[in-house]
Amino acid sequence: MKLDLTRAFPLVLAACGSASVPPNEEARVSACPTSAVGVVASASGSASVRTPPPPVSIASPSAPPTPDEYADCKAIRRADDLGSATLDVAAARASGWLWPAKCGKVLGWLGVGMVRAAQATGFATDGKRFVSCGAWEAGCDVLDLGRDLVTERVTSAWPDGPDGTPITSTPPVKKLFQRLGAPAPQGHFPYSDDLRVSWAVGDGGHSLYVSLILLANGSERVIHRFPSRADASLQPIVLEGVTLSPDGGVLELDAFAAQGGMGFDVALVNLHAEAAALFRTAGDAFADKAKHAESLAHTAAPSFIE
Repeated sequence: MKLDLTRAFPLVLAACGSASVPPNEEARVSACPTSAVGVVASASGSASVRTPPPPVSIASPSAPPTPDEYADCKAIRRADDLGSATLDVAAARASGWLWPAKCGKVLGWLGVGMVRAAQATGFATDGKRFVSCGAWEAGCDVLDLGRDLVTERVTSAWPDGPDGTPITSTPPVKKLFQRLGAPAPQGHFPYSDDLRVSWAVGDGGHSLYVSLILLANGSERVIHRFPSRADASLQPIVLEGVTLSPDGGVLELDAFAAQGGMGFDVALVNLHAEAAALFRTAGDAFADKAKHAESLAHTAAPSFIE
């Protein structure tokens, strides 16, 4: 750290920095802070050279430690690395469409079984609808992806209240999932030659970012941040699922918080719209791909449905 002493001693240092000092300035020269100035003038006008002290180094604050939920992860990205020039594009290219591989686990806590039992999600076989139980509202909602509209709701899975039975095993919800063909097998990732879906933890595990990486130049676009809700817990968050809709146009992102946390957090992202936005940042070389992705985006769900 370099101190600006001219702010603290403007008149004194004006005299100290001069090789010849007027006689009436002798008293002020004698007050020079010799330990902080390289050249100190004497009353006779001569100068004695003093070695400046070594610079003061202040260590940068270290990143918060990764929580125990990620203790077994072999590869993990931190939020500080998002968009960094040190991004390992070669490793991303050599991976599957999700990089790094999903890892992390929610540690057991009292009541987690009841929370898990109330939650289930899945795309319908036609790829046009999505069913979510316990993530946004109590019970199960069927969402029309094209219209961003809840078209059906099952509210009483347990006649006598939640009892730990998985919600998909209760008669009304089991019937609903069977009718929709949910959860349907996921589709093909449509941008495997150009893009990767990635994720990174921030704030010591209390936030989690999902992004798209352009392999051509390593540029990156964040497409969602967990926690999604303003009232969410500050407990560590684990990415539990990244699933493609049957037509490959929508990403389902599932996160879960640790003990005392928010439980399940789900976001649906229009993959084509986000891909188009990233392609546009790459200039003319990707203009055609941006236009093609934009044309597909109109048929998929709006981004960031929560």
